[in-house]
Amino acid sequence: MRTLGVPQLARRTLAAPLVLVLALAAACGEASVPEPSPYTGAEATAVASGCVARFDCPGDAEELAAEAAAVGLAAAWRLGTESYAPFYSDLHPRYAHDPEGAEPTPVPGRPSSDGWRAVSSHQHSAPGGETPWASGVKHIIADGDSKGFDFALITDHNTIGAWFIKEFVTQGRTTPLRGEEWTSKLGHATLFDFSATTAADVFNPCDHNGATCADAESERQTLVRQVHARGGLVIINHPVLATYAWPGTLAGADGAEIGPTISNLPANESIDWWVRQIEAWLAEDLRGVASPQPLLTAWGGSDYHYLRPKPAPEEDAPCNLLYAPEGTIASIKEAVRARHNQVIYEAHGPQVFLGVDLGGGGEFNDFMAGDFVAAPVGTAFDLQVRIIGGKGDELSLIETTLVQSETETIARQVRIIERPVTSDDWVYRLRRTRQAHSRSFIRAQLGTSLLVRRPKTVTNPVYF
Repeated sequence: MRTLGVPQLARRTLAAPLVLVLALAAACGEASVPEPSPYTGAEATAVASGCVARFDCPGDAEELAAEAAAVGLAAAWRLGTESYAPFYSDLHPRYAHDPEGAEPTPVPGRPSSDGWRAVSSHQHSAPGGETPWASGVKHIIADGDSKGFDFALITDHNTIGAWFIKEFVTQGRTTPLRGEEWTSKLGHATLFDFSATTAADVFNPCDHNGATCADAESERQTLVRQVHARGGLVIINHPVLATYAWPGTLAGADGAEIGPTISNLPANESIDWWVRQIEAWLAEDLRGVASPQPLLTAWGGSDYHYLRPKPAPEEDAPCNLLYAPEGTIASIKEAVRARHNQVIYEAHGPQVFLGVDLGGGGEFNDFMAGDFVAAPVGTAFDLQVRIIGGKGDELSLIETTLVQSETETIARQVRIIERPVTSDDWVYRLRRTRQAHSRSFIRAQLGTSLLVRRPKTVTNPVYF
Protein backbone atom coordinates (compact mmCIF):
# COMPACT_ATOMS: atom_id res chain seq x y z
CA MET A 1 0.00 0.00 0.00
CA ARG A 2 1.39 3.38 -0.99
CA THR A 3 1.46 6.15 1.60
CA LEU A 4 1.18 9.76 0.59
CA GLY A 5 4.41 11.74 0.57
CA VAL A 6 5.59 15.18 1.57
CA PRO A 7 4.29 17.87 1.29
CA GLN A 8 1.12 16.01 2.29
CA LEU A 9 2.39 15.09 5.77
CA ALA A 10 -0.63 16.57 7.51
CA ARG A 11 -3.10 14.57 5.44
CA ARG A 12 -1.04 11.40 5.97
CA THR A 13 -1.60 11.74 9.71
CA LEU A 14 -5.36 11.55 9.28
CA ALA A 15 -5.05 8.57 6.93
CA ALA A 16 -2.71 6.58 9.20
CA PRO A 17 -5.44 4.77 11.23
CA LEU A 18 -7.15 3.59 8.03
CA VAL A 19 -3.87 2.34 6.60
CA LEU A 20 -3.20 0.43 9.83
CA VAL A 21 -6.68 -1.17 9.84
CA LEU A 22 -6.35 -2.29 6.23
CA ALA A 23 -2.87 -3.65 6.81
CA LEU A 24 -4.01 -5.66 9.84
CA ALA A 25 -6.99 -7.00 7.95
CA ALA A 26 -4.78 -8.15 5.10
CA ALA A 27 -2.33 -9.76 7.51
CA CYS A 28 -5.06 -11.68 9.32
CA GLY A 29 -6.26 -13.21 6.05
CA GLU A 30 -2.85 -14.62 5.09
CA ALA A 31 -1.16 -17.82 6.16
CA SER A 32 1.84 -17.31 8.42
CA VAL A 33 4.98 -17.88 6.35
CA PRO A 34 8.34 -17.49 8.13
CA GLU A 35 10.44 -14.78 6.52
CA PRO A 36 14.07 -15.50 5.72
CA SER A 37 16.49 -13.87 8.17
CA PRO A 38 17.82 -10.49 6.93
CA TYR A 39 21.05 -11.02 8.87
CA THR A 40 24.24 -12.59 7.61
CA GLY A 41 27.77 -12.97 8.94
CA ALA A 42 28.59 -10.77 11.94
CA GLU A 43 25.04 -9.39 12.00
CA ALA A 44 23.55 -12.86 12.39
CA THR A 45 26.06 -13.71 15.11
CA ALA A 46 25.24 -10.54 17.07
CA VAL A 47 21.48 -11.06 16.88
CA ALA A 48 21.74 -14.74 17.77
CA SER A 49 23.94 -13.98 20.78
CA GLY A 50 21.36 -11.58 22.20
CA CYS A 51 23.87 -8.75 22.62
CA VAL A 52 21.53 -6.33 20.83
CA ALA A 53 18.88 -6.71 23.52
CA ARG A 54 21.49 -6.56 26.30
CA PHE A 55 23.26 -3.45 24.93
CA ASP A 56 26.63 -5.20 24.98
CA CYS A 57 27.50 -5.63 21.31
CA PRO A 58 31.10 -4.73 20.44
CA GLY A 59 31.42 -0.95 20.54
CA ASP A 60 28.32 -0.35 22.67
CA ALA A 61 29.93 -0.16 26.08
CA GLU A 62 31.65 3.24 25.96
CA GLU A 63 28.80 5.06 24.24
CA LEU A 64 26.06 3.60 26.42
CA ALA A 65 27.97 4.24 29.63
CA ALA A 66 28.42 7.85 28.61
CA GLU A 67 24.72 8.20 27.79
CA ALA A 68 23.74 6.67 31.13
CA ALA A 69 26.09 8.99 33.01
CA ALA A 70 24.66 11.99 31.20
CA VAL A 71 21.01 11.31 32.05
CA GLY A 72 19.77 13.89 34.51
CA LEU A 73 22.94 15.96 34.49
CA ALA A 74 22.76 19.69 33.90
CA ALA A 75 23.73 20.57 30.34
CA ALA A 76 26.59 22.99 29.80
CA TRP A 77 26.52 25.36 26.84
CA ARG A 78 28.97 27.96 25.64
CA LEU A 79 27.96 31.36 26.98
CA GLY A 80 30.37 33.21 24.72
CA THR A 81 31.66 36.67 25.61
CA GLU A 82 28.31 38.43 25.88
CA SER A 83 26.76 39.09 29.28
CA TYR A 84 23.22 38.20 28.26
CA ALA A 85 20.69 37.19 30.87
CA PRO A 86 19.68 33.51 30.80
CA PHE A 87 17.24 32.87 27.98
CA TYR A 88 13.54 32.99 28.90
CA SER A 89 14.22 35.16 31.97
CA ASP A 90 13.07 38.32 30.19
CA LEU A 91 10.12 37.07 28.16
CA HIS A 92 7.44 38.64 30.30
CA PRO A 93 4.98 40.21 30.01
CA ARG A 94 3.42 37.99 27.38
CA TYR A 95 1.59 40.07 24.84
CA ALA A 96 -2.05 39.35 24.21
CA HIS A 97 -1.83 41.37 21.01
CA ASP A 98 0.91 42.37 18.61
CA PRO A 99 2.75 45.18 20.43
CA GLU A 100 3.40 47.06 17.19
CA GLY A 101 -0.27 47.79 16.68
CA ALA A 102 -3.29 46.35 14.93
CA GLU A 103 -2.85 42.91 13.38
CA PRO A 104 -3.09 43.00 9.56
CA THR A 105 -5.61 40.71 7.90
CA PRO A 106 -3.92 37.39 6.96
CA VAL A 107 -3.97 35.99 3.44
CA PRO A 108 -5.24 32.38 3.33
CA GLY A 109 -2.99 29.74 1.80
CA ARG A 110 0.23 31.78 1.90
CA PRO A 111 3.16 31.31 1.92
CA SER A 112 3.15 28.33 -0.43
CA SER A 113 4.07 24.89 0.94
CA ASP A 114 5.34 23.65 -2.44
CA GLY A 115 8.94 22.58 -2.93
CA TRP A 116 9.68 21.28 0.57
CA ARG A 117 11.46 17.94 1.10
CA ALA A 118 11.41 15.66 4.15
CA VAL A 119 14.81 14.48 5.40
CA SER A 120 15.54 12.15 8.31
CA SER A 121 19.02 12.37 9.80
CA HIS A 122 21.56 10.98 12.30
CA GLN A 123 20.66 7.32 11.80
CA HIS A 124 22.97 4.40 12.53
CA SER A 125 22.78 1.14 10.61
CA ALA A 126 24.04 -0.96 13.56
CA PRO A 127 23.29 -1.12 17.29
CA GLY A 128 26.77 0.18 18.12
CA GLY A 129 30.38 0.21 16.97
CA GLU A 130 31.90 1.21 13.70
CA THR A 131 30.83 -1.59 11.35
CA PRO A 132 27.75 -0.83 9.20
CA TRP A 133 25.06 -3.48 8.93
CA ALA A 134 23.56 -4.08 5.49
CA SER A 135 20.22 -5.01 7.06
CA GLY A 136 20.24 -1.75 9.02
CA VAL A 137 20.91 0.31 5.90
CA LYS A 138 18.07 -1.43 4.12
CA HIS A 139 15.73 -0.93 7.07
CA ILE A 140 16.40 2.80 7.43
CA ILE A 141 15.73 3.48 3.75
CA ALA A 142 12.63 1.26 3.66
CA ASP A 143 11.28 2.91 6.80
CA GLY A 144 11.76 6.32 5.19
CA ASP A 145 9.88 5.19 2.09
CA SER A 146 6.98 3.83 4.15
CA LYS A 147 6.62 7.22 5.84
CA GLY A 148 7.00 9.38 2.74
CA PHE A 149 10.51 10.74 3.34
CA ASP A 150 12.49 12.02 0.38
CA PHE A 151 15.93 11.42 1.90
CA ALA A 152 17.51 9.49 4.79
CA LEU A 153 20.92 10.60 6.08
CA ILE A 154 22.85 7.57 7.40
CA THR A 155 25.67 8.42 9.83
CA ASP A 156 27.62 5.53 11.32
CA HIS A 157 30.37 6.19 13.86
CA ASN A 158 33.70 7.07 12.21
CA THR A 159 32.98 5.00 9.11
CA ILE A 160 31.52 5.51 5.65
CA GLY A 161 31.48 1.82 4.80
CA ALA A 162 27.69 1.90 4.32
CA TRP A 163 28.12 4.14 1.27
CA PHE A 164 29.75 1.32 -0.68
CA ILE A 165 27.39 -1.61 -0.08
CA LYS A 166 24.69 -2.68 -2.53
CA GLU A 167 21.85 -1.90 -0.08
CA PHE A 168 22.75 1.82 -0.14
CA VAL A 169 20.30 2.61 -2.95
CA THR A 170 16.99 4.44 -3.40
CA GLN A 171 13.95 2.47 -2.27
CA GLY A 172 10.71 3.84 -3.63
CA ARG A 173 10.57 7.51 -2.65
CA THR A 174 13.55 7.58 -0.28
CA THR A 175 17.12 8.23 -1.39
CA PRO A 176 19.94 7.54 1.10
CA LEU A 177 22.27 10.45 1.85
CA ARG A 178 25.95 9.87 2.51
CA GLY A 179 26.96 10.75 6.03
CA GLU A 180 29.33 9.99 8.89
CA GLU A 181 29.07 10.70 12.59
CA TRP A 182 32.49 12.05 13.52
CA THR A 183 32.73 10.59 17.00
CA SER A 184 35.24 11.92 19.48
CA LYS A 185 35.64 13.05 23.08
CA LEU A 186 35.93 16.48 21.44
CA GLY A 187 32.28 16.32 20.36
CA HIS A 188 30.15 14.57 17.75
CA ALA A 189 29.19 15.90 14.33
CA THR A 190 27.28 14.77 11.26
CA LEU A 191 29.49 15.07 8.18
CA PHE A 192 27.16 15.28 5.21
CA ASP A 193 27.99 14.26 1.64
CA PHE A 194 31.70 14.95 1.33
CA SER A 195 33.58 13.46 -1.61
CA ALA A 196 34.98 9.96 -1.13
CA THR A 197 35.93 7.13 -3.48
CA THR A 198 36.50 4.36 -0.92
CA ALA A 199 35.69 3.65 2.71
CA ALA A 200 39.25 4.68 3.56
CA ASP A 201 38.35 8.31 2.80
CA VAL A 202 36.62 8.59 6.18
CA PHE A 203 37.38 11.43 8.62
CA ASN A 204 38.81 9.93 11.81
CA PRO A 205 39.27 12.14 14.90
CA CYS A 206 42.62 12.58 16.58
CA ASP A 207 41.55 10.38 19.51
CA HIS A 208 40.42 7.53 17.28
CA ASN A 209 41.58 4.15 18.62
CA GLY A 210 42.63 5.67 21.93
CA ALA A 211 45.13 8.26 20.68
CA THR A 212 45.63 11.60 22.43
CA CYS A 213 44.67 14.94 20.87
CA ALA A 214 47.27 17.68 21.09
CA ASP A 215 45.01 20.65 20.25
CA ALA A 216 41.26 20.06 20.46
CA GLU A 217 40.19 23.43 19.04
CA SER A 218 42.55 23.15 16.10
CA GLU A 219 41.30 19.61 15.46
CA ARG A 220 37.68 20.74 15.14
CA GLN A 221 38.55 23.69 12.93
CA THR A 222 40.69 21.52 10.65
CA LEU A 223 37.87 18.97 10.41
CA VAL A 224 35.31 21.56 9.30
CA ARG A 225 37.72 23.13 6.83
CA GLN A 226 38.57 19.80 5.23
CA VAL A 227 34.95 18.63 5.04
CA HIS A 228 34.02 21.89 3.31
CA ALA A 229 36.96 21.50 0.93
CA ARG A 230 35.54 18.11 -0.06
CA GLY A 231 32.09 19.58 -0.70
CA GLY A 232 30.47 18.47 2.55
CA LEU A 233 28.62 20.09 5.42
CA VAL A 234 29.09 19.82 9.20
CA ILE A 235 26.19 19.59 11.67
CA ILE A 236 27.03 19.66 15.39
CA ASN A 237 25.26 16.72 17.06
CA HIS A 238 23.54 16.90 20.48
CA PRO A 239 25.52 20.07 21.39
CA VAL A 240 24.47 20.27 25.06
CA LEU A 241 24.86 16.62 25.97
CA ALA A 242 27.07 16.77 29.04
CA THR A 243 29.38 13.96 27.97
CA TYR A 244 29.66 14.88 24.30
CA ALA A 245 29.04 18.63 24.35
CA TRP A 246 30.65 20.73 21.63
CA PRO A 247 33.12 22.88 23.59
CA GLY A 248 34.92 25.99 22.44
CA THR A 249 34.03 27.84 19.25
CA LEU A 250 31.70 26.58 16.55
CA ALA A 251 34.72 26.06 14.26
CA GLY A 252 32.79 27.05 11.14
CA ALA A 253 30.07 24.37 11.40
CA ASP A 254 26.97 24.80 9.24
CA GLY A 255 24.26 23.74 11.67
CA ALA A 256 23.38 22.15 15.00
CA GLU A 257 20.83 19.65 16.22
CA ILE A 258 18.21 21.19 18.45
CA GLY A 259 17.05 17.84 19.87
CA PRO A 260 15.70 16.10 21.67
CA THR A 261 17.16 12.64 21.29
CA ILE A 262 17.39 10.00 23.98
CA SER A 263 20.72 11.53 24.95
CA ASN A 264 19.68 15.18 24.66
CA LEU A 265 16.66 16.08 26.75
CA PRO A 266 14.82 18.37 27.01
CA ALA A 267 14.65 20.08 23.63
CA ASN A 268 14.62 23.55 25.17
CA GLU A 269 18.22 23.21 26.37
CA SER A 270 19.57 22.69 22.86
CA ILE A 271 17.23 25.36 21.47
CA ASP A 272 18.54 27.83 24.06
CA TRP A 273 22.13 26.96 23.11
CA TRP A 274 21.36 27.50 19.42
CA VAL A 275 19.65 30.85 20.08
CA ARG A 276 22.69 32.04 22.04
CA GLN A 277 24.93 31.31 19.07
CA ILE A 278 22.62 33.42 16.90
CA GLU A 279 22.67 36.27 19.41
CA ALA A 280 26.46 36.24 19.66
CA TRP A 281 26.76 36.30 15.85
CA LEU A 282 24.31 39.21 15.49
CA ALA A 283 25.99 41.16 18.29
CA GLU A 284 29.30 40.97 16.40
CA ASP A 285 27.54 41.93 13.18
CA LEU A 286 25.97 44.92 14.94
CA ARG A 287 29.45 46.03 15.98
CA GLY A 288 30.61 45.75 12.38
CA VAL A 289 32.73 42.65 12.95
CA ALA A 290 32.61 40.25 10.00
CA SER A 291 32.46 36.67 11.21
CA PRO A 292 33.85 33.73 9.22
CA GLN A 293 31.36 31.56 11.10
CA PRO A 294 28.05 31.06 9.25
CA LEU A 295 24.82 31.47 11.16
CA LEU A 296 23.90 28.01 12.40
CA THR A 297 20.88 26.37 10.85
CA ALA A 298 18.61 24.48 13.22
CA TRP A 299 18.66 20.77 12.41
CA GLY A 300 16.80 17.66 13.52
CA GLY A 301 18.51 14.31 14.07
CA SER A 302 17.14 11.22 15.76
CA ASP A 303 20.33 9.40 16.88
CA TYR A 304 18.55 6.18 15.94
CA HIS A 305 20.55 2.93 16.29
CA TYR A 306 19.23 -0.06 14.39
CA LEU A 307 17.77 -2.81 16.62
CA ARG A 308 18.38 -1.02 19.90
CA PRO A 309 15.39 -1.75 22.15
CA LYS A 310 13.15 0.98 23.50
CA PRO A 311 13.42 3.66 24.78
CA ALA A 312 15.89 4.16 21.95
CA PRO A 313 14.86 6.90 19.48
CA GLU A 314 12.61 6.32 16.49
CA GLU A 315 14.18 6.32 13.04
CA ASP A 316 12.96 9.76 12.08
CA ALA A 317 12.18 11.96 15.08
CA PRO A 318 13.04 14.76 15.00
CA CYS A 319 13.34 15.23 11.27
CA ASN A 320 13.67 18.09 8.80
CA LEU A 321 11.58 19.80 6.15
CA LEU A 322 13.80 21.75 3.75
CA TYR A 323 12.94 24.08 0.90
CA ALA A 324 14.61 22.36 -2.06
CA PRO A 325 12.30 22.56 -5.10
CA GLU A 326 14.75 20.72 -7.38
CA GLY A 327 14.69 17.70 -5.08
CA THR A 328 18.38 16.94 -5.65
CA ILE A 329 21.08 16.21 -3.09
CA ALA A 330 22.82 19.42 -4.16
CA SER A 331 19.63 21.41 -3.50
CA ILE A 332 19.27 19.83 -0.05
CA LYS A 333 22.81 20.94 0.83
CA GLU A 334 22.10 24.43 -0.47
CA ALA A 335 18.94 24.58 1.66
CA VAL A 336 21.03 23.76 4.74
CA ARG A 337 23.48 26.55 3.92
CA ALA A 338 20.58 28.97 3.40
CA ARG A 339 18.90 27.85 6.68
CA HIS A 340 15.72 27.02 4.76
CA ASN A 341 14.68 24.33 7.20
CA GLN A 342 12.12 23.60 9.89
CA VAL A 343 12.61 20.90 12.50
CA ILE A 344 9.62 18.63 13.05
CA TYR A 345 9.64 16.50 16.18
CA GLU A 346 7.33 13.79 14.83
CA ALA A 347 7.48 12.23 11.37
CA HIS A 348 4.01 13.48 10.48
CA GLY A 349 3.96 16.56 12.68
CA PRO A 350 2.65 20.04 11.84
CA GLN A 351 4.46 22.17 9.27
CA VAL A 352 5.16 25.87 9.89
CA PHE A 353 6.00 28.24 7.03
CA LEU A 354 7.26 31.83 7.47
CA GLY A 355 7.05 34.21 4.52
CA VAL A 356 7.79 37.93 4.07
CA ASP A 357 5.91 40.30 1.78
CA LEU A 358 7.76 43.54 0.97
CA GLY A 359 5.75 44.92 -1.91
CA GLY A 360 2.19 44.23 -0.84
CA GLY A 361 1.53 41.51 -3.41
CA GLY A 362 0.24 39.07 -0.82
CA GLU A 363 2.33 36.11 -1.93
CA PHE A 364 4.73 36.22 1.04
CA ASN A 365 7.55 34.80 -1.06
CA ASP A 366 10.09 37.66 -0.93
CA PHE A 367 11.92 36.04 1.99
CA MET A 368 11.42 32.94 4.13
CA ALA A 369 12.68 31.44 7.39
CA GLY A 370 16.48 31.54 7.37
CA ASP A 371 16.70 34.72 5.28
CA PHE A 372 17.75 38.26 6.11
CA VAL A 373 15.14 40.79 4.98
CA ALA A 374 17.20 42.82 2.53
CA ALA A 375 15.56 46.24 2.74
CA PRO A 376 16.66 49.75 3.78
CA VAL A 377 16.28 50.93 7.36
CA GLY A 378 12.77 52.27 7.86
CA THR A 379 11.18 49.77 5.47
CA ALA A 380 7.97 48.17 6.71
CA PHE A 381 7.17 44.58 5.78
CA ASP A 382 4.58 41.95 6.59
CA LEU A 383 5.50 38.54 7.96
CA GLN A 384 2.95 35.75 7.67
CA VAL A 385 2.94 32.38 9.42
CA ARG A 386 1.11 29.47 7.85
CA ILE A 387 0.60 26.26 9.84
CA ILE A 388 -0.59 23.03 8.22
CA GLY A 389 -1.81 20.22 10.45
CA GLY A 390 -1.53 22.09 13.76
CA LYS A 391 -5.14 22.48 14.88
CA GLY A 392 -5.36 22.53 18.68
CA ASP A 393 -1.71 23.52 19.18
CA GLU A 394 -0.35 26.89 20.26
CA LEU A 395 1.93 29.07 18.13
CA SER A 396 4.67 31.04 19.86
CA LEU A 397 6.44 33.72 17.83
CA ILE A 398 9.64 34.61 19.69
CA GLU A 399 11.15 37.93 18.65
CA THR A 400 14.63 38.86 19.84
CA THR A 401 16.16 42.30 19.28
CA LEU A 402 19.72 43.42 19.98
CA VAL A 403 20.10 47.20 20.18
CA GLN A 404 23.40 49.06 20.15
CA SER A 405 23.65 52.25 22.20
CA GLU A 406 25.98 55.21 21.63
CA THR A 407 28.46 53.57 24.02
CA GLU A 408 28.35 50.43 21.85
CA THR A 409 26.81 48.30 24.58
CA ILE A 410 24.30 45.72 23.42
CA ALA A 411 20.87 45.58 25.03
CA ARG A 412 18.74 42.48 24.52
CA GLN A 413 14.96 42.49 24.34
CA VAL A 414 12.71 39.46 23.91
CA ARG A 415 8.98 39.40 23.40
CA ILE A 416 6.59 36.72 22.33
CA ILE A 417 3.21 36.52 20.68
CA GLU A 418 1.12 33.45 21.44
CA ARG A 419 -1.91 32.35 19.46
CA PRO A 420 -4.06 29.21 19.46
CA VAL A 421 -4.13 27.39 16.13
CA THR A 422 -7.80 26.88 15.30
CA SER A 423 -7.70 25.04 11.96
CA ASP A 424 -5.49 22.65 9.98
CA ASP A 425 -4.55 25.38 7.49
CA TRP A 426 -4.15 28.43 9.71
CA VAL A 427 -2.49 31.79 9.05
CA TYR A 428 -1.35 34.73 11.17
CA ARG A 429 0.18 38.00 9.98
CA LEU A 430 2.13 40.78 11.63
CA ARG A 431 3.93 43.94 10.51
CA ARG A 432 7.47 44.97 11.33
CA THR A 433 9.88 47.78 10.39
CA ARG A 434 13.62 47.57 9.94
CA GLN A 435 15.23 49.73 12.62
CA ALA A 436 18.63 51.44 12.72
CA HIS A 437 21.34 50.25 15.15
CA SER A 438 19.60 46.96 15.83
CA ARG A 439 19.38 43.34 14.71
CA SER A 440 16.20 41.32 15.18
CA PHE A 441 14.99 37.84 14.44
CA ILE A 442 11.64 36.12 14.72
CA ARG A 443 11.28 32.36 14.93
CA ALA A 444 8.20 30.19 15.34
CA GLN A 445 7.73 27.35 17.79
CA LEU A 446 4.63 25.18 17.85
CA GLY A 447 3.40 23.11 20.79
CA THR A 448 1.03 23.15 23.70
CA SER A 449 3.02 26.06 25.21
CA LEU A 450 6.39 27.75 24.72
CA LEU A 451 8.02 26.02 27.67
CA VAL A 452 7.09 22.43 26.80
CA ARG A 453 10.02 20.04 26.93
CA ARG A 454 9.27 18.69 23.48
CA PRO A 455 7.84 21.19 20.96
CA LYS A 456 6.24 19.88 17.79
CA THR A 457 7.89 22.17 15.25
CA VAL A 458 10.63 24.83 15.36
CA THR A 459 11.56 27.09 12.44
CA ASN A 460 14.75 28.87 11.62
CA PRO A 461 14.31 32.64 12.13
CA VAL A 462 13.56 35.46 9.75
CA TYR A 463 16.29 38.08 10.36
CA PHE A 464 15.92 41.85 9.93
